[in-house]
Amino acid sequence: MSKYYSHFSSFVMRTPSLPFQDINILEKIALSIFDGKITPFIMEAIFVASTPLHQELTKLIESQNTNSVSKKSDKVLEAFFKYLVRMSSRSTPFGLFSSCSVGKIDEKTSLIVDAALRRKTQIDTKVLFNFYNELNSRNDIRENTKYYSNNTIYQIGNKYRYIDRQIKPEKTLFSISSVKKYPILEHLLSLSKNGLCFKDSISILEKLDYSAAEAKEFVNDLIDANLLVSELDVMLSMNPGDTNELISSDIIKSFDRSISDGVNYIKQSLNELDSNDYNDIATYERVYRQIAGISNSTQSYDSILQVDLSRKAEKLCLGKEILRELEDVIDFYIENSTFYPKPPMEEFKKAFFERYEYREMPLSLVLDPDIGLGYPLNYGQSDNPQKLIKTLEALIKQNYKNEPTESISDVLKGKLLDTSQRQITLDNIKQKKSDKRHLPDTLYIFFQIIKNEGAKPLLYVKGIGAGGANLLSRFTHLDSGIATLVKEITDKEAEMNSSAIVAEIIHLPPNARVGNILRRGHIRSYEIGYFTRTNVKNDFQIPVSDIMLSIKDNELFLRSKKHDKQIIPKLTTAHNFYNDTLPVYKFLCDFQNRSTFGGFELNFGEIKNLSDSLPRVCLGSTILSLATWKVRHEELAELQISKNRASLIEEWRAKRNIPLEVLLSQGDNELLINFSSKISVDLFLSELL
Repeated sequence: MSKYYSHFSSFVMRTPSLPFQDINILEKIALSIFDGKITPFIMEAIFVASTPLHQELTKLIESQNTNSVSKKSDKVLEAFFKYLVRMSSRSTPFGLFSSCSVGKIDEKTSLIVDAALRRKTQIDTKVLFNFYNELNSRNDIRENTKYYSNNTIYQIGNKYRYIDRQIKPEKTLFSISSVKKYPILEHLLSLSKNGLCFKDSISILEKLDYSAAEAKEFVNDLIDANLLVSELDVMLSMNPGDTNELISSDIIKSFDRSISDGVNYIKQSLNELDSNDYNDIATYERVYRQIAGISNSTQSYDSILQVDLSRKAEKLCLGKEILRELEDVIDFYIENSTFYPKPPMEEFKKAFFERYEYREMPLSLVLDPDIGLGYPLNYGQSDNPQKLIKTLEALIKQNYKNEPTESISDVLKGKLLDTSQRQITLDNIKQKKSDKRHLPDTLYIFFQIIKNEGAKPLLYVKGIGAGGANLLSRFTHLDSGIATLVKEITDKEAEMNSSAIVAEIIHLPPNARVGNILRRGHIRSYEIGYFTRTNVKNDFQIPVSDIMLSIKDNELFLRSKKHDKQIIPKLTTAHNFYNDTLPVYKFLCDFQNRSTFGGFELNFGEIKNLSDSLPRVCLGSTILSLATWKVRHEELAELQISKNRASLIEEWRAKRNIPLEVLLSQGDNELLINFSSKISVDLFLSELL
């Protein structure tokens, strides 16, 4: 077993929704569009992913004439083929293209899952966001709604400062606003911490000698200024089974029966979608009309619903032999990686000490860019280009998970110089002593099991990340087994920090569609809501105004005033928050891994610039990095127009020692390419040229 970590009792396996098939078979499936023989499920998956492509495919089916194929048709076929390849070879969650299953740790490996797919359909968070915004703008609804004090409010002298939100057609903007503190405002904000109905606020003001008109105007001004925030808002953390309760008809029906009925019809339609093996397009169009009936949503059809798939496990087990290989990889990375402090956090810590020394300060004040330090330092201050460049470089470096030690670098350099090497094995490397202080509480390991004819399967470890539940939390609604595993992970993290409060960060960024990957169950007892409501009880809410910041033992330290305990913030999602501009949100997210590895992967660093290709790198028989080739535009330009393209492709492959099948990797996207297939080559060239 690993020297540093122990495994949980279950795991999650992702599989493409279609079985893996030869590229040439997929090409035949793509061409069968002209015969109208595409299965309803495939057409439904395309509709959910890309409505415009589905429309073009429908036109091709209706034409029933291969002689009328145009250049536009070629592009449509390419796009269709690309989706078919993804549906059969890539397991990244995306609509109806892949599924999740929960398995157990056992003595022997068995990877048998049910062929039947189970779906869960939700309304896209941007649609919900726009719907709630429309409701909150209506006076009749506003006057029957409960409001909460903005959970970003903090006091500086005789003023309240807080995050204000302006919703514009093209985007949502956040900014810091301030208002003078005075007794009646303080009184109303205090009463609204647990929620206060509009009418009750009016009554309170009338008892203080405000006229009804004055009281109504005053409360409306507070709502318009976002000092009071409506209960009708997107919820990002919820109890299991609440995913289709995101629009609460119980709240709405008290003042608008037609909208309440519309919401219930939508819920019924979503349940109908989920109960079928596949759905015709008319069923989706009915749902879209129902949504349009209660909302002025202008989103395209393929961004109105969020669909996830799961499969029931028949006999899904991960054996001890595979676990041992994975544990060896974890130990190898830990003992052969060098931890580097995150530049933005280190610079901030230095600046904090220079200004405040050992004083404990309110976090909101320190992160206020107008009054305190802001975060990151100098972010957005373009008056000094050198400072801006330094800040951007620090943000880029922050993405690095780990750096190889000199021992790994030396082995890689030496073997890369031998261009005949097709595989490098990192065995017998001198291991350094590991510093456990820099290890995160939990990890996830992301790997593939590759069939190996006539031999034991190969493992390809794609990466290891901090936070064992980060990639799983958005699927807690999909399978009770996933929800259980996520809760086991977060409970373990709480147990490992029993003297502190581990609190989940809850925030909806300006791009409301990101909420689709931020929705998760109630996975921790405590939550830090930031301009996003939480529905845990008040005692378990940690407003930012309650958090104090200081330096202890040369480390930044967060404390809750209310609970007098250390605060450990956690963002248990896959959200890439690096581009977020809200100082408090970004700081809390960065804080969770400020002194620990963000994860591990084989990072070649500058070594990758030594050659146009890199061999496969293994630890024993486990693959740490696939063989890779850099392909330049000028290499392929001639192939695009040549009549002898097939022979030139073969010459080019032989010259570069490129196999028949490769993965075209662009960022996080991977596309399986087979150079024996014309349509696959067409797709390869169109993606790169």
